[in-house]
Amino acid sequence: MAASYIGGAVTGGLDTDYEVLITHGLTISSGDVLVFVVCVNDNANTIVHKTTQESSYPMNKVFEEDGQDTSASGSHYAIFTRVAGASEPSTYDFTLGTNADYWGIVVQQFRGVDNANLWDVAPSAAQRNYSTGNNVTTVTVPSMVTTYAGSVGLILAHSDGYNSGDYYSAPQGSYGNLVVKGASTWMLCGMANQILGAAGTYGALNPAMTISIANDFNAIQCALRASGIQPTLTTWPITSITSSTAKSGGTVTVPGDQTITARGVCWNTSGTPTIADDHTHD
Repeated sequence: MAASYIGGAVTGGLDTDYEVLITHGLTISSGDVLVFVVCVNDNANTIVHKTTQESSYPMNKVFEEDGQDTSASGSHYAIFTRVAGASEPSTYDFTLGTNADYWGIVVQQFRGVDNANLWDVAPSAAQRNYSTGNNVTTVTVPSMVTTYAGSVGLILAHSDGYNSGDYYSAPQGSYGNLVVKGASTWMLCGMANQILGAAGTYGALNPAMTISIANDFNAIQCALRASGIQPTLTTWPITSITSSTAKSGGTVTVPGDQTITARGVCWNTSGTPTIADDHTHD
């Protein structure tokens, strides 16, 4: 099954009671994967999925750190994932360690992601780029090396303060789906995605996207792993053919950590052979 982008939502505001939430408006099916970026204009903070909601709709916090710009109040952000169940809430709630500051949340929804192994390339400091001052207009991200064909490339970005009307541009290349913060708070956050082709190196993007007015940023390039990735089968030519024998073979290649459970050659005297016909177990 190929992975696909279904939709996204974004919100933000000024926190006054340690709790922030996003009302997403998405139609979510069981097995869909949700990726959240939650950011707050205050470093040395903590962000957790609200305890009362976590018991029914658990999430995985994938990555969390202070923004790399430590001047003034700086910023703090966390990345969460959730594999959807049979029913999902209309809002997702998070708790901040410090109240009364500006915040933003962006979420994107994907279908066809491997529910047991979400990440091809996980978010990490090694996959993050940043600026440390309010003096850049381009968001850049590091390159990444994917293992699986058909993964979903993501750019997760935020800036810790901006003026009314600032925005992220649509990103370069085929990163075509972008959800950005509106113009009502001091937190600008965005998430872009693309369906990747063959496994391999996806280069650094400069610029990955642009900021309308010079600012700082933190940005990660990572990749979700598609489900149902099929092995690659190559059959060698048939040789040494006699009235009762022939020689053939082939190779079976599986991506990443998948395991080959059986391999062999099957044959018959008419039609297209299948494992219901004569076959070997090699």
